[in-house]
Amino acid sequence: MDRKIFDYSELLNFPTNATIGSATISPISNIKGPFTCYFFQANPTYTSIASIALGTVVAYRQGETVKYKFYGWRLRSTGTADLVRTEEIEKGELPYHYSDEIPDWDNRSLL
Repeated sequence: MDRKIFDYSELLNFPTNATIGSATISPISNIKGPFTCYFFQANPTYTSIASIALGTVVAYRQGETVKYKFYGWRLRSTGTADLVRTEEIEKGELPYHYSDEIPDWDNRSLL
């Protein structure tokens, strides 16, 4: 599982947890790749408690045998309030990893 650290201040540009944002560039500096679009949501909590869920980022690129291939990352606290960790979500945990359409996320949650 790929884990990277970024500055907490990057989360302050995310919409509130009830809203899913989207962009053609990554909202987090250490999530990069050949992605077409990013979807993200967060509940930024400035905390020094480790492993608190702070948000989610999902990105897609064009698939070879299906229209879209999705990837996801969980955003978690590190135990140092100014630092946040990204954890890549295993493909098997992402219900729409391979998809012919973009999920509608009616439940207002990316996962």
